[in-house]
Amino acid sequence: MWSSENELLCRDIALEAEILYMAHTDAYNRIRKYGLYYFSVPTVMISAVIGSLGFSESFTASETNKYILGGFNIAISVLNSVYEIFKFSTLEAEHFHLSKQFYLLYETIRIQLAKAPAERREYLDFIKEVENMRISLFEKNMILNKEIIKKYKKKYKDSVNLPLSLKHLSPIKIYGQTPQTPLTPSLHSGDSIEV
Repeated sequence: MWSSENELLCRDIALEAEILYMAHTDAYNRIRKYGLYYFSVPTVMISAVIGSLGFSESFTASETNKYILGGFNIAISVLNSVYEIFKFSTLEAEHFHLSKQFYLLYETIRIQLAKAPAERREYLDFIKEVENMRISLFEKNMILNKEIIKKYKKKYKDSVNLPLSLKHLSPIKIYGQTPQTPLTPSLHSGDSIEV
C-alpha cells in the first residue's frame, strides 16, 4: 500500500539516482574529452604527418629523415600504449552504462509517483524491484573524479552526501502533493561516495 512515507522514500531514491546519473554523465564526458584531445587527435595528426612524409621520396631518401619517421612512429605507439594502460575506453563505456542505468532507475520511480495511487503498481513489488536495481547499480558503481566531488561539495556543502551539482534537478511530482522546495534530497547517512 502506498503511504506518504513510501512516496517520500521513493522520491529520495529517485533523486539519488538522478544525481548519480548526472555524476556518471559528467565523468563520461570528462574521460571522453581527455581521451580525444590528449590521445586520439594527436595520434591522428602524427599519423597524417607520417603518411604524408612517407610518400615523399626526397624526404625518405635521407637516413636522418628515416629516424624522424621512426620517432613519429614511436610517439604514436607510446600514445596508444598510455591510452590502453589507463583504460580510457573501458572507463568511458562503464561511466556511460552506469549513467544510463541510474537514469532508468530514476525514470521508473518518477513515472510511478506521477500516477494516482490507485493506478500505481503494488508498492511491495515495486519497492523490491527498485531496491534490486539500486543494489545492483551500487555494486557496479565506480569511484568518481575528485573534481566532481569538490564541485558538488562547494556548491551544496552538507545538504546531500552525493557528489554533484544539482542545478539540473527538477522536482519529483507525487500525485496529489505540491513539489518540495528547495530541492535537497534527504539521503541515508551511509550513501556517500568515497574517493
